[in-house]
Amino acid sequence: MSKISIRADQKRLGQGVRRFLIVESDTPLRRLRHHRIFFDIPEGVTGRPALLDCHVAPALMLAMAEGRDLFVRGPVSRRMIHNAYEFVEAWASWRPALFSRVGIEAESIVDQVDDRPSRAIQAFSGGLDALYTTWYHRIGGPGQACRPLQAALLVQGFDISLRDDRSMQIIYDQGRATLDTVGVRLFRMKTNLKKAIRIDWEMFHGAAIACALMQFSDQFNQGLIGSSGPYDALEIPWGSNPITDPLVGGGAMTIHHDGCGRSRNDKINAVAGWPVAADNLRVCWRNSDPSQNCGICEKCIRTALGFLANGHAIPKSLRADISVADILGCPTDNKVQRDRFRQLRDLAVRNGVTGAWVDAIGAKLQSRNPARRKPKVVVLPRAA
Repeated sequence: MSKISIRADQKRLGQGVRRFLIVESDTPLRRLRHHRIFFDIPEGVTGRPALLDCHVAPALMLAMAEGRDLFVRGPVSRRMIHNAYEFVEAWASWRPALFSRVGIEAESIVDQVDDRPSRAIQAFSGGLDALYTTWYHRIGGPGQACRPLQAALLVQGFDISLRDDRSMQIIYDQGRATLDTVGVRLFRMKTNLKKAIRIDWEMFHGAAIACALMQFSDQFNQGLIGSSGPYDALEIPWGSNPITDPLVGGGAMTIHHDGCGRSRNDKINAVAGWPVAADNLRVCWRNSDPSQNCGICEKCIRTALGFLANGHAIPKSLRADISVADILGCPTDNKVQRDRFRQLRDLAVRNGVTGAWVDAIGAKLQSRNPARRKPKVVVLPRAA
């Protein structure tokens, strides 16, 4: 079996650094668009990582997709090697048509002993899952269960376009305004990793997020990725999950899938008590301006209703003038979508919340294609 090899490089970039993951192969790689993958970190990081653990996970997914072994031209921790082989087993079992079982070797394997004090950094997007992770570890979680969260990372090049510096700045400023209230520092990064490796983002994003977090392993030894679904409704395979997220960590940084014990509505209830976070919440994936929620897509509407079902006013980040027609028009073509609305209706009933929107969900659940009717605008309560 032919091999893919990777190596790392770095140069200074103003007050920060530009790091490179360099992918090399004797023959063309179908799923690789750029051989030099960059990570621009404008401030806060200068030291070169002692280990190349940070680059293993995305390169390994590329190797599996290409059906080639991976060779790392540099030192890798033994923990990373052990995790990598188990990571391969998971993805080759889940998606055998896409990922092959491959081997991984390195120039040297290091028995890394990390005796540094625990310091954590989280992936941050301004979304509900990330904000809940911040809330839990800095505000509301039981002390003995909280990790020492000190920083967060916002990445440009994942859901924010590499070219959209305007939106990135707005989202960064919003994030800083939120995180400053709880003493968490916000770093930012720009990377072409998503564009460079052509693997379905739904499968690839966990490895990519971990790779970004591990660029900070000189300062932090724990990385947190907010869960996108609870334990009782896991979607497997999915790029970030409680099974494989811990397997992309290494000797200098462990990776933790965070918040999987809570549903989306539980997270809404927690974040509602943190007004600056709720007012800067970013949940929409459809809007052309990623710094704003569109207010009309299913996710925007469902999130707004989640605040109401928990007995809270809709925050300023979401649209309040939701009509019955808006609710009836939300797609419920599959069981997952119908279950989400059923959970909202049931939560409202348990909390004694009533209103036209609750009745609209009831009508919606009676039929897969509720009759279209003249829109009735119901102005829902807005947070002060």
